[in-house]
Amino acid sequence: MSVPRPRVARIPGLLAAIAAISAGLAVPATPAAAVTGPEATAGQLPAVVKLRLGDEADARACTGTLVDPVWVLTAASCFAATPGTPVPAGKPALKATAVLRDGTTVDIAEIAPRDDRDAALVRLTTPSPPSRPRPRPPVCRPRARS
Repeated sequence: MSVPRPRVARIPGLLAAIAAISAGLAVPATPAAAVTGPEATAGQLPAVVKLRLGDEADARACTGTLVDPVWVLTAASCFAATPGTPVPAGKPALKATAVLRDGTTVDIAEIAPRDDRDAALVRLTTPSPPSRPRPRPPVCRPRARS
């Protein structure tokens, strides 16, 4: 026959378990790092944008996705001066351009980074041309009465 333990003895154990679990959840995640890969040919991926940062001596590149004719979604860490440092909002610290699907180079006017994840919206100085013509809405004709 087991002897019931008083509640007073269970509470410190429960509090210790909760503290251990919350300490494990409070560990900050490391920022995502950009990875390298083969370069796509011009026009192959219409919504993909190549972002070039820095001058010729210390240039680097990242990839982004057009979410609007003037806005590109990309990793905020792409614009960090050193890996793991926060990216300030506003004009990029380094010379920054975007290469569009047709090979056109457009300057980057502004960075709007997220504080809670490795993401940023980047505003282009000029809009990207549409990837395909927008379809016209169908013409609706009233039905003839019978």
